[in-house]
Amino acid sequence: MLLFKLRKRQLIIVGILQFCLGFYLVFLLQENWFNVLNKIRLAIKAGDSGQLILAAGATSMLSTIQILPFFLGTVQILIGMPLQPVKWSKIRFCITLMVILLCSWLLANIYGWRWEFVSSILSAIICLYLLEKIPPGRYNFWQVSFIFIQIIFAFQWLNTVPFLEPFLFGRSDIPLSIKIAGRYLKASSVLNFVGLAFCIPFLISGLATTGVIISSAQAIKAMEESREKERQLRNIQVKALENRVHQELHSLVHDLKTPLVTIQGLNSLLTMLNDPAKITEYSTRIERSVAQMTEMISEILYDSVRKETSVVELLDYVRAQLPLEDQSIFIDIHMSEGLPCLYINKIRVARAIINLMENAILAVSGKQRGNILFSVDPYVGGILVTVSDNGEGISESALEQIWEVGYTTRKTSGLGLPFVKQVIESHGGWVKISSCLGQGTTVRLFLPGINACNVQDQAE
Repeated sequence: MLLFKLRKRQLIIVGILQFCLGFYLVFLLQENWFNVLNKIRLAIKAGDSGQLILAAGATSMLSTIQILPFFLGTVQILIGMPLQPVKWSKIRFCITLMVILLCSWLLANIYGWRWEFVSSILSAIICLYLLEKIPPGRYNFWQVSFIFIQIIFAFQWLNTVPFLEPFLFGRSDIPLSIKIAGRYLKASSVLNFVGLAFCIPFLISGLATTGVIISSAQAIKAMEESREKERQLRNIQVKALENRVHQELHSLVHDLKTPLVTIQGLNSLLTMLNDPAKITEYSTRIERSVAQMTEMISEILYDSVRKETSVVELLDYVRAQLPLEDQSIFIDIHMSEGLPCLYINKIRVARAIINLMENAILAVSGKQRGNILFSVDPYVGGILVTVSDNGEGISESALEQIWEVGYTTRKTSGLGLPFVKQVIESHGGWVKISSCLGQGTTVRLFLPGINACNVQDQAE
């Protein structure tokens, strides 16, 4: 968002028009200046310092109205010019002051208006300084105008303060007339008090307004950055999910190769056999392999497809998918007797257990001796699978985030544990992790037995 929500070329045009408005206002306000002079005369004749204060207020207001278009026009033109960087720089700051000085000098010479050098330059410096503090593109016309009006109006009051006259404040005709009249009416102290009483609050108000705009701009920027981070995080999660899906598909397609190889081998043997008994046997085995493939594809595609599976069958499938090449890693597998059968989607549950094993293998990789304990024990009508390693462990802060999609402590997709949690909980089980830095990690997951699943189904 630019200063006035316009293109840079349009900003320059609007700035020039504001300069024209400034010159026109000087001509248009001539009658108002005469009214100020009449108030000064009336104050002297009537001995009324109240009229003098009104004249001082009118002088400050009229000076602000005349100066404001030149300040705003200068800022618009400089923002519209192709200068770099876009944010206010020292060069841009100096150029702005030079332009304001030039315009004021032209104004004074064309219309015979004596320009208040000190108050105008101080107000210009502060206005531009405050504008520089606001983040670029975070302000609009009305905000800038409101700040400029308060600052300019505050400093114009100083031109009517008698004790500042030695510091070159109020050297033009009307402010000098007000101060001379104040001395005549012995109201100099009143003018000093009133001038400062108006200057200080308006100056503070201008600074406070700028602070509010800056705070608002920072809050908006923080929100935008937060939205951008959320968008990037979503993109990362989507890409990670795609990568995870690709990995799962690769593993599952690899699983399908076993029955395919069986079918292909038996089919090639059939062409060389003349024994009807062997042909019948091989045909039956081919049929079983096809049925196995059909079941596997159904389990891959549909999470709700489940069947009775023994723990031995499940673990045999898991073992076949974990070729271990690192000779420094030792896996101790312990399976208790009398384990109940499970009613599960074997492919998905196996993939969940494989994910836990792969995490354990990653955790101990690089150690001189990596130990992994894999045990299956009966537990509350089901089985308790425990995977322990002596790896580097996980910090307490990371333990609170490991179930979040996309979070990872290694260069992985960050989808393994959320996948495990989703699969196990969909089977009525649970997963818990305990870990200590430098001592390793233990993962426990519970799966209900087939009897517990049947009881749960009947209850539902």
